[in-house]
Amino acid sequence: MRTVTDVTAGYPQVVHLWGWQYRGKDTGYPAVAQVNERLGGYDRLQQLMHRGRELNANITFSDNCDDAYRSSPAWDPGIIARRPDGKLWERGNWAGENSYIVGLAKNMTEPGRRRVQYTCDRYKLRDTTHIGVLSYFPIRNDWEPAHPAGGVKNLVDGRYKMLEEFARRGVDVSSEAIRYTFIGTVSLFWHMPRPAPCPFGGKPIPLMAAIHRHSAVWGEWGTSRPDRVLNCLFSSNSPHAMVGTEVDFASVLDSFYLVRLPWSKLHRRGITIQHFSAMAIAPSSVWMATPRSISIGKTTRTASRSTIWRLQVREAHVSLDKERIVFYSVKARELSFPLPEGWTPSEMIATRLSVDQSTNAHFRIQSGRVTLRVPSRVPVIVHRDRKAKTTLELKAGA
Repeated sequence: MRTVTDVTAGYPQVVHLWGWQYRGKDTGYPAVAQVNERLGGYDRLQQLMHRGRELNANITFSDNCDDAYRSSPAWDPGIIARRPDGKLWERGNWAGENSYIVGLAKNMTEPGRRRVQYTCDRYKLRDTTHIGVLSYFPIRNDWEPAHPAGGVKNLVDGRYKMLEEFARRGVDVSSEAIRYTFIGTVSLFWHMPRPAPCPFGGKPIPLMAAIHRHSAVWGEWGTSRPDRVLNCLFSSNSPHAMVGTEVDFASVLDSFYLVRLPWSKLHRRGITIQHFSAMAIAPSSVWMATPRSISIGKTTRTASRSTIWRLQVREAHVSLDKERIVFYSVKARELSFPLPEGWTPSEMIATRLSVDQSTNAHFRIQSGRVTLRVPSRVPVIVHRDRKAKTTLELKAGA
């Protein structure tokens, strides 16, 4: 997390811990009372979550409320869904033993509600958490004679009820796969369905982005290949990184600077369906795309000059905010960006971002553009005001 903070200029992070409970991912459910000892137990986990605030990071969980295990200290066959033959609904083997499907409608009458309260209070969840599977199977039946529940009842009295219980405690829930029944109840999905090629031919269109982009956010894991960079933007995917003990920070950097930042500029803009190619969508006024590069232009009636974001598959020049411009490239090369109106060259400063220590970078103003040379996969940020940059650094250090 500290490395990501260093190389993204303190950009906010949401960190979902997988395997934080019992022996690791998909163990111990439906109980969540024991912290994985590899995290150092409960006290060390709380220290980690508290220290995350210093890095502008919200450390939270990846949880699972659909699966239960016989080895769990909270095993209760009374909350397990039944198949049509009356047997407990047994599922897959995810962590060394078979799991069982929870009947969420009957579970949320009491046990599930207690689990939500316990998780939020015990672990001091802040703002958000992730529950995998919750949105993946929106319709599931439960054939238990004493508590029968069709798919709609399990959805409304089970899954929606769980979201409501978290919301009552100020915690927003993200989930796994985007499904229509969760548009409006889940704001962030980890991934979208991957459409197969149409057997009748034709060109793909950004249908999901055109319909749902103002109602939900969805992501994609990893964007190291050039085609995935463009396809992420085509589908309005906000990428996320999945990291373990071996971290490929080159992939993290590419994902952040080539997709995440441009996505943040484009996500809320309108889509003009007439201007798109098979590789990119057309937000707002101008979006020209080829398989190798994308250029976006935006003009306003009151502005005397255009504000431009330009992305190529292997490089990016993006206005980070009103005070900073970021330059990034997969290969070392010279990049340039229009000098924003009102910026004074003598007050500006450029910084190369690196782990633990950032260094000043040289830039020049040429033909109304900020021009500099960037090393391979080393982001360079140009600040409008060197004094404001120093003040921000002193505050962060304090």
